[in-house]
Amino acid sequence: MTILFSCVARRTTVLCSTQTGSANFNDIIDSMLPNLPGYSDGKRTYTSNNYDFHCLIENGLLYVCATDSGMKKEQPYGFLAEIKRRFQSSTLASRAITAGPGDLDADFDFVLSQQMAATFQKTSKKIRKRYWWRNTKMTIILVCVVVVLIIVITLIALFSTGVLPPSSGDDDDNTKTTAKP
Repeated sequence: MTILFSCVARRTTVLCSTQTGSANFNDIIDSMLPNLPGYSDGKRTYTSNNYDFHCLIENGLLYVCATDSGMKKEQPYGFLAEIKRRFQSSTLASRAITAGPGDLDADFDFVLSQQMAATFQKTSKKIRKRYWWRNTKMTIILVCVVVVLIIVITLIALFSTGVLPPSSGDDDDNTKTTAKP
């Protein structure tokens, strides 16, 4: 899963944001922010334009990220928790009280971008491992099928050429007994 958009906002003011791709997330988030509860701490997920917007709200600040719709929520909320931690551990948290739209872009945009890239790398490693295991399992299954086929073909060839005659107890000529008159 890829984080496509991320921002930090205070009520309806986007303090900093970054995105990947060409979708117009700024317009979507501008229309969503007035409807979000800015002072009710918690986690919420909203869907708009086939994207899920995951929100982490704490002390009047909204940490928001967008993913493709239908993705699991664990990773976006982990991403938002890390963004919140990094934002609050700097002087930006106190500056956010009076900052205007985009005022913190110069100071925090690179952190959002770095964290989005780190999340992408973690996701790609998980996907790579998952598909490596799938490919390995498929290779093992194919090797087993080929070995079984080779054994079956070899046995058929050996029986048809007479190298391995079928064994049955009726064919022993040496053990026949006849009655004397």
